[in-house]
Amino acid sequence: MKPYFQLTEAQISAWVCDFVKAVDQLVATPYLVIDRNTLIPEERVAQLLGVSERTMRNYRNKKKLHFVKLEGQIFYIQMILFFDLLQLCLSSKR
Repeated sequence: MKPYFQLTEAQISAWVCDFVKAVDQLVATPYLVIDRNTLIPEERVAQLLGVSERTMRNYRNKKKLHFVKLEGQIFYIQMILFFDLLQLCLSSKR
């Protein structure tokens, strides 16, 4: 199976660092805090992954990436997006 997208080692390292910080914050609080820092707009995710917004829509329709829609805009929650991308990467290597 062809991988969905290619991520550089630097991108993965940066995401892992961000993820570790997010997990540390989550462990320190009894609930998940969602604010502007944890919401990533679809345009930014498409840019990070090097895909078009149309491709992002296809991923959403195929339920590959979880998202939230606020005031007509699509956002991805940073921690959930990390898990979704990790799952896609792992499933494409099988």
